[in-house]
Amino acid sequence: MRTRWASAVLLGALGCGGPLELAHGTGSSDPPPLTPAAHHAHEDPAELLADAMPETLLPWLDPSAFDPLPPPRPGSWRDRVHEPPQSLAELARSPFNRPVPGRDTLVLLPLGSFPTELVIEGDELHTIHTPELHELRGFVSAYFGLPVDVVTPIPIEPLDIPTQQRHGRACYDARGIIDAVAPVLPEHAHSMIVLINRELVSGPEQSFGFGYATHHERLAVMSFSRIDPRRTGSAPGTSVEEVGRARAYKLLAHELAHTFGLRHCDHYACVMNGIADEHELDQTPLHLCPECLRKLLFVGGMDPEARYRALADWYSEHGLENEARWIRQRLASAADAALVERPAST
Repeated sequence: MRTRWASAVLLGALGCGGPLELAHGTGSSDPPPLTPAAHHAHEDPAELLADAMPETLLPWLDPSAFDPLPPPRPGSWRDRVHEPPQSLAELARSPFNRPVPGRDTLVLLPLGSFPTELVIEGDELHTIHTPELHELRGFVSAYFGLPVDVVTPIPIEPLDIPTQQRHGRACYDARGIIDAVAPVLPEHAHSMIVLINRELVSGPEQSFGFGYATHHERLAVMSFSRIDPRRTGSAPGTSVEEVGRARAYKLLAHELAHTFGLRHCDHYACVMNGIADEHELDQTPLHLCPECLRKLLFVGGMDPEARYRALADWYSEHGLENEARWIRQRLASAADAALVERPAST
């Protein structure tokens, strides 16, 4: 009953079931009507895997360019949660969602006020700061190489989403949010991520959560509540804007990559590593490791060079110079490898 009420409120806020009201977007301003999610029927996994590793991809997947995953520290995600690794073959056998014409847009659905919101949690009042929505749209477009739409922000309170009590605070139930927004997932969306500034949990064992995503339902949610360094703190000598931006980018990339079918990574230091706390989030790189990059390229069909060039430009423009430098090194290494492999002209 609660989920139906929340969905009805969302439909009303979005125009009584009509097209999404877009605040910013690179797609059509008049997308198709809203319909429930539908899985994409794809080819036989064996046939897909036959072309999953062309030689042109090898320079982009050089394992020596990526850092190994360090041993788990006490209290880290891998110390708390034991998950089986995911191979490319296992991904190919799953009902993953491949972007296709007419259903290739990533949608950001903000619930609340952005880029700042006053939030009451228990007897505390916090101001949560986030990057601007148009900035998040630009990052997501560069990272995944797809068009991105941003829905005009909607207040979260009227949705009456279930909450769970943690340490005297009401935390929004991640699965409850997913269930509430599922009926308004746009038909033109590859996937949609809900953005909130409130505390989030996804299970009874969690004291808080950064995000939650489905691997096959094309839906995800992430919270900015715990990643604003003005609230949680950051390393001495670092810029709160840069730390907040990096944390937001990492979580957006992580949760949206789940909607492409990628699971947590235990191969390398990778944006798809499980994350238990702010320290682990800050230690996690923003890039995909070679295993997870291969999966994303397999599902999404992106051009790795064009993707890296777009990301290098984006990171430089927004002050993430370490990330931009790493990307440029990968571009230079791949170019050198291509020269070595290219036969000499006669």
